[in-house]
Amino acid sequence: MSNPFKVMLVGDPDSGKTALLHRFTDDVYKEIKETSEACFKIKLLSIGEESVKMQLWDVDSINQKLMTSSYFQQAQAVVVVFNVYNQANVDNLSDWFEQVDQWRCRPQTIKILVGHKYQSDGKERVISFEDGKKIANDAGFSVYTEASAKHGENIRETFVNMVNTQRKSNRISNNCETQNDTQEGEEEEEEEGVFSESSSKNSCVCSIQ
Repeated sequence: MSNPFKVMLVGDPDSGKTALLHRFTDDVYKEIKETSEACFKIKLLSIGEESVKMQLWDVDSINQKLMTSSYFQQAQAVVVVFNVYNQANVDNLSDWFEQVDQWRCRPQTIKILVGHKYQSDGKERVISFEDGKKIANDAGFSVYTEASAKHGENIRETFVNMVNTQRKSNRISNNCETQNDTQEGEEEEEEEGVFSESSSKNSCVCSIQ
């Protein structure tokens, strides 16, 4: 079994992030009023022939903004959850993006925005999928997706995609480090005053498509 895959879930108290967590780990739907206590869950996620040990932290909104960066620097993924039927949730996204940036996550940590179809009660959604995706892209998030804890929609797929995306990001980052190390070695071997056009002094620039 691979090392634990650590996930931090953040968002407004009425985003339904705790309901998402319970649907994923226990396959039950609970409308849980957020308390002042952190919720920690472990889930073995099967991906192909591999079992990934997921460690999931759902921290209440009060303590989220008091937590130090060290909590998040150890995470493989940070997930911001908002309710697509709640305009206040959408308005608060910029504050959560700023908070995530302040936590100074590692380059290998991926950021995911989840639009939660939570407590619709006949309401019309206040944001389209396309607009949610644009907000995520503009904020530098790797993934935008939507899910429903109540109906079990796209729950497992969200976490599988999360693991696969982080691993792809990690491989790209490792390749960058290898290429940069190789470039540095080649530059040291060049004769003084001679520059080879085939070598580059720019660091490796990587992007996830």
